Amino acid sequence: MATTHKLCGTDPRVVDLEQQSAERMFRKKEANLNELHMAQNLEEASYLETMFGLLNKVTEAKEVATNEIFQLEIAHLKAAQSANAERAQHLHDLQAEAVLSK
Repeated sequence: MATTHKLCGTDPRVVDLEQQSAERMFRKKEANLNELHMAQNLEEASYLETMFGLLNKVTEAKEVATNEIFQLEIAHLKAAQSANAERAQHLHDLQAEAVLSK
């Protein structure tokens, strides 16, 4: 066996060392990629959290605006109803006055 290695110009310890070095470099690159992936996931989670917060604010603002519009419509309807009642009373008064003046 030693003769084979001498013919190839390699020592079995050198081959083992090269294999171990390659494995360590692979594990280091894999760890770096995992770390990068985790950082990207954190960044994406932060972005999504911000977007959901903004969407919640928009939804709340829409609900408030809808409620305010509804309340305004109710106020307008009550005012119109009151004006109609006042007009009807005024018309009744005018009709009564017209009957009395005949």
